[in-house]
Amino acid sequence: MSADSPQPSRVNPASAPNSPGIERVEVAFPHDEEGVSTLIGYCDKGELPVKFGRDVSLEQYNDWLLNSETGLRVSYDVEDRCVLLREGCYDSHGTTRLALYDALKVAFPAFQVCLGQIQTAAGAQNITPDVKVIGNMPGFPLLVEVGQSQDENALNTRANLILSHVPGAECVILIKIFDTTTAENGRMMAWCATHNAIGNLVTTGIVEFGRVGPGGAARNAWVTGTPPPVLAIPSTANIPATNLPLDGILMTLRRFNGRCWRHGNPP
Repeated sequence: MSADSPQPSRVNPASAPNSPGIERVEVAFPHDEEGVSTLIGYCDKGELPVKFGRDVSLEQYNDWLLNSETGLRVSYDVEDRCVLLREGCYDSHGTTRLALYDALKVAFPAFQVCLGQIQTAAGAQNITPDVKVIGNMPGFPLLVEVGQSQDENALNTRANLILSHVPGAECVILIKIFDTTTAENGRMMAWCATHNAIGNLVTTGIVEFGRVGPGGAARNAWVTGTPPPVLAIPSTANIPATNLPLDGILMTLRRFNGRCWRHGNPP
């Protein structure tokens, strides 16, 4: 990362929230493996938000945040000096993110691929793409957003926010994973979003790569060994047009034998 590139974000005390009346759970900070399991248990039961840690300084929180790999959505409580867990992260979100990270490293060998938060202008918070690609220029030209139990419009809205606020953003890869009680449980799809010359969102065609397609129809061609489709990433000012294979995502999820899916069979 060049010296003038945007750096992973650090919470400003003036913008840190406080959380009166929210339950505090007995999990130490920084948490160990048992602590993560306890926090995920609250996520699984839908008993969020909760607070954990005691007398955590803002500096300790920021340093921990830069290296955290749990995928948990957290913020800092400036008054109680603790960590606020606002929302959980499905295992399939994290495994998809890491599989994309690996695929992007292969697809863009001349670029640096990173995880983590981004410092944005004017104090904009929660602009945290799942994966970012950095070239030999300031900013983040290619970013990834993984959505679960969201509709396409929600992800496109999120992409528009990222393209508008992240320095140097040119293209966002969108991944939607269906984890529902409907027939579409296990469906996965990907597409790309960019801004045109007048700032409007432009999206590519959706690529299906899950074990089921629209309406829950089985994608038997994939099951019998036909290579899954690839995502065509459009060229931008600093990103070359690239075909991104998607098979690594599904293979990573399958290795978890369904543990990453709350509803029904695994992919």
